[in-house]
Amino acid sequence: MLQYIVLRELSERAGGFPVGNRDSVYDGFGDDVALNAAIRRYDAVPHAQAYLREHASLSGRALKPVVIQANLDDPTVPAHFTRRYAEKALAAGQDKQVLTLPPIGTGHCAFAPEDVDRAFTALVQHAESD
Repeated sequence: MLQYIVLRELSERAGGFPVGNRDSVYDGFGDDVALNAAIRRYDAVPHAQAYLREHASLSGRALKPVVIQANLDDPTVPAHFTRRYAEKALAAGQDKQVLTLPPIGTGHCAFAPEDVDRAFTALVQHAESD
């Protein structure tokens, strides 16, 4: 649900969907040839891509504190993706702004309300520790 809300908000602000899958090749799903032949394809909206580049660059230059929380067994986002932003922040000299929490639970964005509360509390404590 959170993923949908974030993507919808991004699309509204950007004036269209900034990413596409026209050239994506999916694999690891069993019958990959059939999947790639049948999957619906979309093109990114150019002005939405420009908006994303201007306003949401994932450069690692975290201007405000960031907390990263992932699920332990996420079928949608591979575990190594959760480290990428922290690595980018380190390379940009902003690693003190980024707090990566240990992965919890199973599923995609499958956080209980108390998990979200703990992550928010950790973010506040991290922000106040500077």
